[in-house]
Amino acid sequence: SDGDEADAGSDPTDTDTDDDGVSDGDEADAGTDPTDADTDDDGLSDSEEAAAGTDPTDADTDDDGLSDSEEADAGTDPTDEDTDGDGVSDGDEADAGTDPTVPDTPPVACSGTIVDVLAIEERGCTSITGMFYPMQYGLGEDGLEVPITTFEGLTRLTYIETFFLDAFWLSGELESFRGFHNVTEMEYFWIEYLGMYYVTDPLIPIRNLEGFEALTTVRTGLSLSMSVHLETLHGLENLTHIGGHGLWLHRNDGLISLEGLENLSHLENMEAYQNTALISFEGLGPVTHMDKLLVQGNPLLTSMTGLEGLTSADIDIISNNSLTSVAALEDMRTGDIQIRNNASLCQSSVDALEATLVAAGWSGTFSSSDNDDGC
Repeated sequence: SDGDEADAGSDPTDTDTDDDGVSDGDEADAGTDPTDADTDDDGLSDSEEAAAGTDPTDADTDDDGLSDSEEADAGTDPTDEDTDGDGVSDGDEADAGTDPTVPDTPPVACSGTIVDVLAIEERGCTSITGMFYPMQYGLGEDGLEVPITTFEGLTRLTYIETFFLDAFWLSGELESFRGFHNVTEMEYFWIEYLGMYYVTDPLIPIRNLEGFEALTTVRTGLSLSMSVHLETLHGLENLTHIGGHGLWLHRNDGLISLEGLENLSHLENMEAYQNTALISFEGLGPVTHMDKLLVQGNPLLTSMTGLEGLTSADIDIISNNSLTSVAALEDMRTGDIQIRNNASLCQSSVDALEATLVAAGWSGTFSSSDNDDGC
C-alpha cells in the first residue's frame, strides 16, 4: 500500500523505485531495500542476484571470502565456496594465486593395469604409470559392467604411460574421446578395432580423435589399426612428437588422410599398410626426417602428397594399385628408396624421380621394379 511505501521510503507512484528490475513489492518480500538497486553493495544489482541465485542481502553468499561480484568476474560459483571441489575455498585460492576453477589437490599417481574408467575418476588419478585399458565404467546394481560412453570424468589426468583401447571389449556405446583434454603426454598410444566386432553398429560412429587436443608428445609410438569409421586424425592438432616405432596405420577402412597432424614435426617412423580408403598423406606436418617409411597395399592411394618436406628416410613403396605420382618425394637428399609393384605408377615417373634426386645430390640406393611399364 502507499502507507507501506511511505514507511519503506519508496515512491508510491513508481512500481520499481530504485530501477533495479525488482518491483518494490518483490523487494519487500525478499527483504531488500527498494530504494537501493544494490542492497548489499557487492557490485551486483538485486535483480542480477535474483537471476544468479545469490542472496541480495549478503555480499558474500557462500562465505568464501570473495564477494558475489568478484565471483562473477572470476567465473566461480558464488553459491559454492569451493567451485572446483579441490578442498581449497575460492577465497583461499584467490589469495594463493591459484585457479579456483581448476582442482589444485596434490597429484595422484596411479599404477598397474587399469580397466575401469570410474576407478580412475574416483581416485582422482593425475597420471597412470602402467596401462590404461578401458573396458567398463564401474558396475551396475546388477553387478554387470556399465558401458563406457565418454571419458568426461577424467579431467585431472595429464599423463598416461600406455593407453590401449581395444574396442573388441566395448559395447558400441562409446560416443567420443571427450575427457582426455588435459592429457599432454603418453609413452604409447594404441587404438584398434574401433567400430568393429559389435553386436550392433556403434550408436555414434567415431570419425576422428577429438578429445585429445592437449596431447603434444607420444614417446614410444602411436598405433591405429582396424578401425572402421575413423576418417581423419582431427583432435591431434597439438601433437608435435611421435618417437619410437612412430606412427602405425594398419588396415583402417575409413581413414582418408592425415588431417589433424599439421603440427607434427618429429616422426621417427611411419607405416601405412592396407588402409583401404587412404588417398594421400595430406595433413601431415613439417616432418623432414624419418628412419623408415613403409607405404604398402593402400588400394586408393594416388599420390605421396603430404610428404613434400621429407628430406631423409629409408622408403619402401609397394603394391599401391592406384598410385600415379611420387613427385612429392623430390626433396629427398638421403636414404634408400624402393618402389615396386605399383600397378598404375608409370615406371617413367619413377625414373624421373631418381634422375631428379641424383641431380640434386641425393645419396642412397634406388631400386624399382614391376611398376607400369606401358605408359
